[in-house]
Amino acid sequence: MRYFSSKFAVSLLIFFIFSIKANNILYYAEDANFPNIVFLVDTSGSMETSDPEGKGVKNCLEMAVNLLPKEAKVGLVTYSDNVTINSQLLNESESNITEYLQQITYKGNTNLAAGLEAAVNLLEGQGGNCKIILIADGELYLGSGASQTQAAEAENLLYETLEKAKKSKIIIDTYIISPYFNGNIEKIAQLSRESGGEIKDIKELSDLEKAVESLCLPYYKENFYTITSLSTENEQREVTIPIPTEYISKIKVFFSSETPVSDISFQSYQKESKMISGESFKILIIDKPVKEDLLIKFKSAGEKSIKIYYILSYSVHLEASAEVSANTKDKTQSAILVADVIDDKSGKSILKTGDFSKFRITVQIKNVSSGEEKEIIGKIERGKIVAELPEGWLLTCTAEVNLVSEGLTIVAGTAKFGIEDKLTPLLEEERKVKERAVIIMATALLLLLVIIILLILSIRKP
Repeated sequence: MRYFSSKFAVSLLIFFIFSIKANNILYYAEDANFPNIVFLVDTSGSMETSDPEGKGVKNCLEMAVNLLPKEAKVGLVTYSDNVTINSQLLNESESNITEYLQQITYKGNTNLAAGLEAAVNLLEGQGGNCKIILIADGELYLGSGASQTQAAEAENLLYETLEKAKKSKIIIDTYIISPYFNGNIEKIAQLSRESGGEIKDIKELSDLEKAVESLCLPYYKENFYTITSLSTENEQREVTIPIPTEYISKIKVFFSSETPVSDISFQSYQKESKMISGESFKILIIDKPVKEDLLIKFKSAGEKSIKIYYILSYSVHLEASAEVSANTKDKTQSAILVADVIDDKSGKSILKTGDFSKFRITVQIKNVSSGEEKEIIGKIERGKIVAELPEGWLLTCTAEVNLVSEGLTIVAGTAKFGIEDKLTPLLEEERKVKERAVIIMATALLLLLVIIILLILSIRKP
């Protein structure tokens, strides 16, 4: 039996409500089609007016890298006089976008056409869910210093690239930062309209933060609660939430408000942590969390809707194989998935050390050859997850295992495994045995016939 295993740091979202000690688990939506996204950012001089020092764009891009699912791939292209491919399409664990964010400065003219061409080239051939997020102030072309010929060439390139994007089914969303907008909104909006994308009018940097947040959250199930803070101007508010640690390697605590909230502070004894801050959000990233409560303080300016949730990276991985049995009489075979969930820290099975008797085991399987997907229910037997696989599923498959209980979901990960076809070799061997039997029988009959003929000939001799 061949054996396959793979590791995935799997993310969950857990929302906590101020008023009650309850929580909901958010995990990837069942129809989540993990994206390939290129952020295309205007870094020409005119952006300095809309986003002084570039802090708004930098904060939002760092938020996106941390909020998008780990399976998503993100790239970054900036443009002014020239185009820079700051980051190829990479997932979060490989991404170097945050390094380049510190180098972004606003200067020069606007060469959107060349920037869009570079972004489309990064996505072309990726397949699936491909999107460009254009963050700009509306300027399109090379500036007043460009000749008519250069301007015409840039415009032609822009629309040729748009057609290329449409052919490759690349969607272009446009976030127009517009406090001092003086560009041609119709032309820049055409990129989104014709590619099936959205146009967002960003009047304040907090609007940009909300736009990026709404880009990320649809990849998760939207069964979360919002927190309504009813308070007077500048009233100090605080909430305490526990830090889960079991089987967890990293936690991201995301605080988000509909409008800017002042004096947000996270009081924690977590030693290995990092903070990302914007006007209406904060992300506390905790590596190697320790068990303790986290105190969040902030000042609320009137009635607001506030969300606080976790993104958890589990330190477990899934190992899976298939046990196959065949029945040549009925010409059928059956396969059973056998899986284990291993703690990366100890290397031991959590199924043998933890109590999962009240958990419901769901297994999402996919046939790599045909692309067919099914959900089956598993159970724990003798410290292993077992689940009967559908009839006819052979060759290579993947399985995603979720352990679901009230108030907790553990996504163990995804593993690739092979289902050995035992029936065909057995039937082939049975066919060969029958063929050999027929040959032996025919040979015996032929020999018997020869003997009879020889006997007859010997009797007839004078």
